[in-house]
Parts: sequence; C-alpha cells; structure tokens
Amino acid sequence: MQRENKTAEYLTEQYTQGNRVFTRLDFSSDTDNSEKFKNIDLSGCLFYQCFFHSCEFQSVVLKGSEFIECNLKCLVMSNCDLSDAKIVNCSVEANLWNNIKTDNITFLLNDHYGATLLQEDFEAIKKDFEKVWIEQKNK
Repeated sequence: MQRENKTAEYLTEQYTQGNRVFTRLDFSSDTDNSEKFKNIDLSGCLFYQCFFHSCEFQSVVLKGSEFIECNLKCLVMSNCDLSDAKIVNCSVEANLWNNIKTDNITFLLNDHYGATLLQEDFEAIKKDFEKVWIEQKNK
C-alpha cells in the first residue's frame, strides 16, 4: 500500500477538523523545498507509518502524540514540545534538534544507523541531535 503525499497545511486543516489519527501519509519534501510545520498544536495525534523525511518543525506542540513505525529522518526541530510523546519502532537519523521539550517521552525500538535504540539511549541521541544542531549553526 502506497503512502499519500500530503502537506503541513493539510495536516493542520485535518487537525482543526478534529482528526487525530494519520496513517501512511508522506510529508517528505524534495531537497529544494522542505515541508514546514510552524507554530501549530498537534497534541494527541497518532502517526502510524508516516514519512516525515526532511521536514522542518518550528514551535510545534506534539504533546502526547505517538509516532509508530514512522520515518523521522533529516528533521529540523526547534522550540518544539514532545512531552509525553511516544516514538516507537521508527527510523531516527540525521536530525537537528534545538530546545526540544521531552518530559516523559517514550522512546523504544527505534532504528539509528542500524542500531536499535531503547529508552535508556534517548538522552544520548537527543544530545547528539542537539550537538549536530550547534555544529551546523557554527559553520
């Protein structure tokens, strides 16, 4: 089953209409124009098998949201709230994070360059994402 290509605008519209479950959607972008999610509240969403490759999240509230079997690669996240979120069985590589709130996050069985990461690995991976952010900014 193929994923449906969608935009940040589509997701915001669906959320406003009360939808909270999103399955097999593709929010990836080409290299010239990244999909941008800015200043929106997407609390309590379930993203199942969604593709968020090369997207930007700025000041997005994802409190209590769940990402299950998603592709979360090459994301740029700044000033976002992932408190009480769940990231389970996802691919999480090459992300840039800055000022991300992650209180009580659940992070299990995620793939990171061939390694399977568990909850105890989360703080290290978060620091790695933040370190890359700082290195990129200082170039």
